[in-house]
Amino acid sequence: MRIPYDWITLVGADDPYKSSDDGENVTVSEHGSAAQLQVYNVTGDEYDVDLTVRFMDDSQPEEVYSETVENHLYLAVLSNLVQRRGTYEVEAELETGYTETFEWEITSDTAPSWAGTSIFITPTEELWIDTIDPEANIEITPTSYPGHVRTDHNTE
Repeated sequence: MRIPYDWITLVGADDPYKSSDDGENVTVSEHGSAAQLQVYNVTGDEYDVDLTVRFMDDSQPEEVYSETVENHLYLAVLSNLVQRRGTYEVEAELETGYTETFEWEITSDTAPSWAGTSIFITPTEELWIDTIDPEANIEITPTSYPGHVRTDHNTE
């Protein structure tokens, strides 16, 4: 999917969440950045999304990132969020009150979850969160969400 640059909002953390023990962190390539999330607004309307990311591997969940994404464009990229290996909970809430949570597993900077975990605001004013494998050549369309799944596999 090609999205014009002026349809994208770029936000994110100044510094990623990581452990003081380097062995617990994913080594990021020289020109890479920490794991990111993407918020797609396929409705054509403006929606704000409250997003919270919690690290879940400790005995007490720890909030590591929180942002209200003013998603008035087609795509918001939230970059440089986390670098520590582990399980995270992503919670997204629309201004309408609809809430969705997702278990986000961070294992390496080559795993699909590193850059492919996405939050979709659907035309039915709901949220769908999933990891899309960037290598799978799947075309996401405005009807590619549960109940209206349509993924066209590009084989070219």
